[in-house]
Amino acid sequence: MFKPARGLRNPHLQSILPSVVFRPWIERRAAPLLQASRQHILDCGDGVRLMGWHASRPVDEGAAPPPLVMLLHGCEGSSESSYVLGLG
Repeated sequence: MFKPARGLRNPHLQSILPSVVFRPWIERRAAPLLQASRQHILDCGDGVRLMGWHASRPVDEGAAPPPLVMLLHGCEGSSESSYVLGLG
């Protein structure tokens, strides 16, 4: 079972801290990923549309392409959330 450090056990603090303290650092590290990303909108019919972002990196000729990784944000989240950018 995960046990955060003594000063970080408050769940509200865990939610707020990354957005306030680490956000500028996360955005700087994610800048190349964001620049390489392209928006895609998938029409699923019945008025349902899904939006996603795809970022790929150059692959050497003859090399196997890297695996596809999908990051899904939670309800009320977004692709610009600190945790999504940090994972990316």
